[in-house]
Amino acid sequence: MAETEVLIVGAGPAGLMLAPELASQPIPFRITEASLVRSDKSRALVLHPRTLEFLARHGIVQNFLSRGTFNDSVRIFANRKFVFEIDLKKPPFRDTMFPNPLIIS
Repeated sequence: MAETEVLIVGAGPAGLMLAPELASQPIPFRITEASLVRSDKSRALVLHPRTLEFLARHGIVQNFLSRGTFNDSVRIFANRKFVFEIDLKKPPFRDTMFPNPLIIS
């Protein structure tokens, strides 16, 4: 068995983001995961621009963009009643930028 410098415990978001970073170094690693089957549920609500930059750096961003949906607004509900809507095309603060995730070099 090959020597492992890093043991990643858990194949969740943090472990699976760490793996390509280590592989690009190259640093030997091993991932362990308690679950024997992959979940069919997603807990991801959004991919932030920094995450898209990371995925682009590893050449896999298009895999995510092609399966995702871009939203122009977010509606907040509490107790099944509409509370607030955020229009992402018009940032709420002048110093806030919403970069276009499709423009990734």
